[in-house]
Amino acid sequence: MEIVRAYRVKSKKLPGTKYSEVHKRAFKLYRQIKKCSKRRAHMRSAYFNKDKVFLSIFWHHLKDKLDLKDKTRRLKYFPCALEL
Repeated sequence: MEIVRAYRVKSKKLPGTKYSEVHKRAFKLYRQIKKCSKRRAHMRSAYFNKDKVFLSIFWHHLKDKLDLKDKTRRLKYFPCALEL
């Protein structure tokens, strides 16, 4: 059985209870990162051996979810995921 490594992050989860509130803040962070790159927006992940993690995949994955409560929960932790 594999041991799961847990990381502590400095960023806090996004405030808000409605999907529209949380989506605005999370998408603002995404746009800031997207501006820095001429190609696909990505981050180097400390958790995945410094491999590139493309952020557009997350947004496509989020669009597939039907439940707004689940989407909101996932978006709240977007800044924490960026740090990883």
